[in-house]
Amino acid sequence: MRILIFPQHIRKADNPYCRLLYRDMPRFGVRVDGFSVSRVFWGKYDIFHLHWPECYLNRSLPKALVGSIFVLFSTAWLRMRGTRILWTAHNLRSHARSHPLLEAWFWQVFTRMLDGFVSLSDSCAKCLQTDIPSLRQAKNAVIPHGHYREAYPEAVAKTRARHALDLKSQQTVLLFFGGVSSYKNVPHLIDTFRETSALSDAVMMIAGRPDSTNHARMVEQAAQGDARIRLDLRRVPQEQVQVLFSAADLVVLPFSDIMHSGSAILALSFNKPVLVPARGSLPELQSQVGSNWIRTYEGELTPQILTAATGWAKSSDRGLRPDLSTLEWPSIVQTTLELYTRLCSQSLPLKHSQASENLESTVILNHLPPA
Repeated sequence: MRILIFPQHIRKADNPYCRLLYRDMPRFGVRVDGFSVSRVFWGKYDIFHLHWPECYLNRSLPKALVGSIFVLFSTAWLRMRGTRILWTAHNLRSHARSHPLLEAWFWQVFTRMLDGFVSLSDSCAKCLQTDIPSLRQAKNAVIPHGHYREAYPEAVAKTRARHALDLKSQQTVLLFFGGVSSYKNVPHLIDTFRETSALSDAVMMIAGRPDSTNHARMVEQAAQGDARIRLDLRRVPQEQVQVLFSAADLVVLPFSDIMHSGSAILALSFNKPVLVPARGSLPELQSQVGSNWIRTYEGELTPQILTAATGWAKSSDRGLRPDLSTLEWPSIVQTTLELYTRLCSQSLPLKHSQASENLESTVILNHLPPA
């Protein structure tokens, strides 16, 4: 079985998800290739497995239009040649939503070409099948996002980590980690922290690369003049990730809009309690891992919520490690392979036949958004 995955260039230090998913598949007779133009047009693949097909939609309009059309054309070409099309729904839409008309058109065309999809949670699966009728008949599986315990070096002792970061052993340390994007609400987190009188001796660490210079400026302005707030606005090197998490008492992720969170799973992988909004699949993750490791809140983050969560993080009896058995990679890989087999064993519908080639090759032009 041959699988082509999109996108090809996923920064391993940013998100090792794809590396963890595909690394053992050759043992099961599966060849996995990264996306390239030559492989699309001259390769022969059983499945085209797309992750984050919306990645171009967060760019400037010319780049978003050209990139999105290229993704759709590549998908239509492979599909016309008999390749099954599979999508893992990490997100239900782009985060920035910079180009709403283009985005609506993109998802309309893309989802109609799918033979199957993977949901990372039950809540995601329900949303997809409710909002996109064309997916109700597609092959699908709920396959959770795996943990990151194998992806990073072992955590260091808290005292050693704090010494490396010039933090005091008795200080309360809060951490935000991940890409600093607008939907992650980092300026609001900083404002809330500054307003929380009960945390006057605490430290807030913000670590991650902003998605734009404007947003970086907003974060810097929110933190200006407060020495308790430490900013590390860059792509954090992999070897330093464990130091940040080891030093923290609580990981705070105040998303304004979210379906799944790799950052929350990363925190749990480092055995750290997490505060998140009760949005998307996060309540479902809480039910799997336990409310002693994940604390949720309704609405916007407030000083009262942050104060209570900090006390909970430092006093709750939660043991040494959360139970992440539902997020183990061997089970995830096995379920993914089973879905691959189901897709490849189904007979090719008419839409894949030679008679429908003209339809496939013109599907993009026929659905271009209005100028």
